[in-house]
Amino acid sequence: MRRNLQALKTEKQNQLLVSTSVLQHYQDELEKMRSQVKLQEEENFLRENKKKDVSREFTQTIQAIRNLYGRCYSTMGVKSIFSGPRDNMPLSEVLDVELDVISARMTDLIEITEEYKQEVVLGLNTSLPPPPNNSSSSVALGDRDMPSMASLPLIGGSISQSASKSLLSIGSTKKK
Repeated sequence: MRRNLQALKTEKQNQLLVSTSVLQHYQDELEKMRSQVKLQEEENFLRENKKKDVSREFTQTIQAIRNLYGRCYSTMGVKSIFSGPRDNMPLSEVLDVELDVISARMTDLIEITEEYKQEVVLGLNTSLPPPPNNSSSSVALGDRDMPSMASLPLIGGSISQSASKSLLSIGSTKKK
């Protein structure tokens, strides 16, 4: 009986050791899976953050174009650039039109500034106040100086004469 009891005790200890070994193996597997899931979650988080950053930059760029367009359009003295609803046009075409308007307006402002400087230098218009004493690389706007548009590259290159003449009819040519 003692031998049977000892054999049973040894057998149960062996089963316990085997069960403990199997449990340890499963715990190791579980830990590996947890670390893999954690890495995947981090990758997904980084991917989502990158998407958000790109989306935010895209939205900010579009908003900047729209803001500049609104300022340029409001000072141009024309009634409508778009002859139809802008909602029917693809975003890229609307932005192209808006960038063309911005470019044309900046070109106009550069020409006006250069003509003003020439008139003042030549003394043709004595009723005009003298230009600011700061360098010719800045244009005074209200209470702050902005870089001269002549020193900045135009987006998409310079606008052609035919493009600037046709700005008023762009809506009808771009409309789909």
